[in-house]
Amino acid sequence: MLKTVYLAALLAGIGVGAVAQAQAAPAAAPIVVKVVIVTTFEIGADLGDAPGEFQFWREREKLATRFAFPHHHDLYMNLHSGVLGMVTGEGTANAGSAVMELGMDPRFDLSHAYWVVAGIAGIDPEDASIGSAVWARRVIDADLSYEIDARETPKGWSTGIYPLDSHGPFDPQAKMHPGQMFTLNPSLVDWAYALTRKVDLGDDEQLRTARARYIDFPNARRPPAVLQGDDLAGMRFWHGRLMNDWANRWVRLWTQGAGNMVTSDMEDSGMLVALTYLGRTGRVDPARMLVLRTGSNFTIPPPGRTAAENLAMESESSYTALLPALEAAYKVGSPVVSALVKGWSIYRDQLPGAAAAAAAAPIARAPATPPIEVKVVVVSMFEIGADSGDVPGEFQLWHDRQQLTQRIPFAHHHDLYLNPATGVLGMVTGEGTANSATALMELGMDPRFDLSHAYWLVAGIAGINPDYASIGSAAWARFVVDGDLAYQIDAREIPGDWNTGLYPLQSKRPWDPQAKPAEGQEFALDPALVQWAYGLTRNVQLLDDPQMAQVRGQYRERNARRPPFVLIGDTLSAMHFWDGALLNDWADHWVKFWTHGKGEMVTSAMEDSGTLVALTYLGKSGRLDSRRVLVLRTGSDFTVPPPGETPAQALAKESEDTYAALGPAVEAAYRVGSPVVDALVHNWKVYRDQPPRAAGAGTP
Repeated sequence: MLKTVYLAALLAGIGVGAVAQAQAAPAAAPIVVKVVIVTTFEIGADLGDAPGEFQFWREREKLATRFAFPHHHDLYMNLHSGVLGMVTGEGTANAGSAVMELGMDPRFDLSHAYWVVAGIAGIDPEDASIGSAVWARRVIDADLSYEIDARETPKGWSTGIYPLDSHGPFDPQAKMHPGQMFTLNPSLVDWAYALTRKVDLGDDEQLRTARARYIDFPNARRPPAVLQGDDLAGMRFWHGRLMNDWANRWVRLWTQGAGNMVTSDMEDSGMLVALTYLGRTGRVDPARMLVLRTGSNFTIPPPGRTAAENLAMESESSYTALLPALEAAYKVGSPVVSALVKGWSIYRDQLPGAAAAAAAAPIARAPATPPIEVKVVVVSMFEIGADSGDVPGEFQLWHDRQQLTQRIPFAHHHDLYLNPATGVLGMVTGEGTANSATALMELGMDPRFDLSHAYWLVAGIAGINPDYASIGSAAWARFVVDGDLAYQIDAREIPGDWNTGLYPLQSKRPWDPQAKPAEGQEFALDPALVQWAYGLTRNVQLLDDPQMAQVRGQYRERNARRPPFVLIGDTLSAMHFWDGALLNDWADHWVKFWTHGKGEMVTSAMEDSGTLVALTYLGKSGRLDSRRVLVLRTGSDFTVPPPGETPAQALAKESEDTYAALGPAVEAAYRVGSPVVDALVHNWKVYRDQPPRAAGAGTP
């Protein structure tokens, strides 16, 4: 896989073997793209070895022209047909940020492009067999949720995974959060299905043998077929009967009984977050999105085999039906791609099966004026109401006290605000790693700003581990560890000698010392910069009040009972808003595991790994310096309940605007973060080119 980065790479037809290297002047007209093929992984090389999702498309669609792309994998295009292929990397943060980066790339005109996600998935044996191909009608996110270890749930609960801001599983009154569910264009999905429903997917003895084990599932025993269904997308690679039951009920909940979970994957909700926001810019048309998932493995084990045993037999390169699923993705997806290309004179402006679409808004071009030099970006995740004058969320104090008065329209979750005199820019990403990854990528690619020397301060609230600190405290992270990139088996189905059902991808058991981190699993921040920020703020006086003292007094841990203080401590980033002693123990061990014993899970939040995925790739492009990142999290609530209270009871008392220490935590984020922002701005002549270092710290 070629990873060379060319900052101004555009088409020039320079040959590199069989591949034309894309380089030309940035002023060239953008290349019209008719179809984007979106895949998520490749096993080895793009050609000539064991294929992943991309190889058949690269070979058979003659995607011969390479465009350097500073994300997971370079882009490849057939300039004659207008088909562009990409590989996003696994997980919603990688997928969302990659699609956002492509959508913002000035080299391409994607305003009329169709997007075909063509990838493998787990498939529910209740609905179909491995090797089958499923056109998704809806994509439902699996990660935006509360989570309690199943062994700590109240009696009568079927699961510990339930909607945010609700009091129990499958609450029909649960509020849908942004990014929770996406409905694809039904006319386009029906057209694609009608075009491909009779495609012969083939069959072989290996598939027949694997299917035959599922004696209680008639649809699982059928030969591969093309069908429609709904897709569940989450970073966790889950498996087992209990998780499968939860997944089906989760899809029915958010679709109000209309949906049916047929496939499960790790990326699609992230892609749709990106395309939704890109659609607001006019750069893409989200109504032109198709999701095709093909069954490489079943989502539950066959009779006589445990979930753990079955997952141990499956991996990215050895799923039961890997090759048939890859072949099915091409066999079913390629007729749709061919039809769109051949009918481009019609389909450019009118979607198949639909009336003529409204013309897309003009693509925003780089302004003629020089970009605004930004010194510091303050990254917050949510605001409760208005940006001023009411109960503050994470952004309001920054908006008011840093005088971020110049509003700059932004197509993502929330407009940007700038203090033009100081060069401080504030943003609100929205909650969860997919939102944060796509928002940061959109800002990083925005030609209105010069971010090449900017510092990035994530300043937000978090759950805080009572072993290390108290609510209202502020922790500067050295490490950010992703808590979602994992296998998951319901804890009630794990082997007797396991202590958790969450364990590393591509491993066979928890805490496998041979486990390899997935892309985006762990990030180490610049230790000298972190130490400098801590040294500058360690004695900041933090807010305390009788309510916080009363809550602290319920805990036995010495650090939990202390008044709020500033410390250095690491953060676990997970879309699942978890609580409870068992998950707290897992989380602390998980951070120690991926940092080789150097880290401690002090705080837990929902966004930071997504933020760092985007900043890492933007750093590779030269648009910014990804070493200039600080993550400050402040404790709004404890990650475990006090003695005598269950996790379910604790979560029932907590919500975005009723955390035990919401106000003090928001205040702490500003009190501790603002001296760092002020120091960077006031000493810009030095810190523009030389990041600050703590006394005695060397160059990283």
